[in-house]
This record gives sequence, structure tokens and C-alpha cells, in this order.
Amino acid sequence: MQRYFTDKFENKQAILKESDHHHIKNVMRFRVGDEVSVCDMSGHCYEGTFQSIDQEIVVSLRSELPNVELPCTVSIAQALIRRERFEYMLQKATELGVHHLIPINTKYSIVDVDQKKASKKLERWQKIVQEASEQSRRNIVPTVHQIEDLSTLDVTKYDAVFIAYEQEQLSKSFKTVIEEQFFQNILLIVGPEGGFHPKEIERLLKQKNVYLIGLGKRILRSETASSYFLSVLSFVYELGELS
Repeated sequence: MQRYFTDKFENKQAILKESDHHHIKNVMRFRVGDEVSVCDMSGHCYEGTFQSIDQEIVVSLRSELPNVELPCTVSIAQALIRRERFEYMLQKATELGVHHLIPINTKYSIVDVDQKKASKKLERWQKIVQEASEQSRRNIVPTVHQIEDLSTLDVTKYDAVFIAYEQEQLSKSFKTVIEEQFFQNILLIVGPEGGFHPKEIERLLKQKNVYLIGLGKRILRSETASSYFLSVLSFVYELGELS
């Protein structure tokens, strides 16, 4: 069942966004009476049927659908990498349950986003995330935040901060850490292709609840690290005893 997000709900009806009109009428070719699911902006989703597909697209709502979100809030601070790889990360992290995505500049970042183009980049990234949320039938659309530097990233507001780190002798198994304790608010920091500068790691480790973690026995690309992280988290927190 196709899913859409809107903030217009009234009298057991939802009015979909103008930006969805083309997809509904020309791509999916929906008609009045067809089934659809609609979510508000606070995580509540409903099944319904199209009541009107004219100038205004109106959905008549029925019962509320189950919540499929992770039991914890997950943010990912991802170093800027090549465009197609970064967008792949956005899509897959959304499918796997991320809530917040923070693009970051690091010492070894090889991609630099022009400030004049940053707003358009954010619009495109947010659109990718919304489409992935609809496809994977999420209850929410994750937020893509403004680009910021790793040196100014506030890591104090999280219960646990995990840094994907390839030096196995210094890192702990991610699965082992989360099996020992349930964390409600989590941040994962992923570096660029060249990894982190030692001083970046040194600064982060001065904070409480910061863990250097290994993500398996193989070295992952920057854009796939978050997929591994979210998959293991889902396995332990949703299917394991800590859920």
C-alpha cells in the first residue's frame, strides 16, 4: 500500500501535499476508492481510500496502523562523501530506521559543499529521505540537518555516541556494547574514506558515553557503515531481549 505524509488532517480526512499530486495522478494513476496509507508529522499512520483526486487530493481515513519505528532514537553524523554514495547512505539509513541525519565536514573530507548550493542540497536530500520513508512505510520522515563541522558537533545530548573506527585493537564490538545496556538516544559518527584524524578521535573521547566501535571483521565503505550499524541495532533492540 502506497504511503504519503501530510500535516493536514481534519474530520477523519487527510489532504495530501501539492508536491504529491503528480506522483498520485500521473505515476501511480490512483482513482477514487483506491487504497492508500497516510501519516501525520508526529508518527501516526492510517489506512484509507482516496475520496477526491481533483484539484485537492482528499483521503478518507479508517483505522490507525501499527508503529514500525525503532524503540530508540538514532542520529547519524555522516562525513560528506561523493554525491551518489552519500545519497545511497541517506536512502538505506532511512529504510533501516534512522531519525536524524547530520552531514559533517571532517579533517579528511574530500567533498566540500558550496554554501550557495547548500540549501538546494538539503532540499534534495530531504526529498530522498521522504521517498525512502514512503517506500519503506516508516511512521516518520527523518530530518536532514544543516551541514556542520565535526569539531563543533554537540555530542553531549546523547545517551551513547558510537564512532565507527577501523583500528580493531582500540575498538569494542558494537553488538557487545548494546547487549549490555539499552540506550534511548544514540548517535553514530561515520568518517570519510580516509577515516578520522587522531585529534578528532582524541577530542571526542574526552566526552562521557563515547565508544569506539568495530563494525564486523571487514572494512566497510563509509556509505555502508550506517546500514551495518542500524541492522545490528534492530536485531538486538527489536528482536532481542532488550527491546
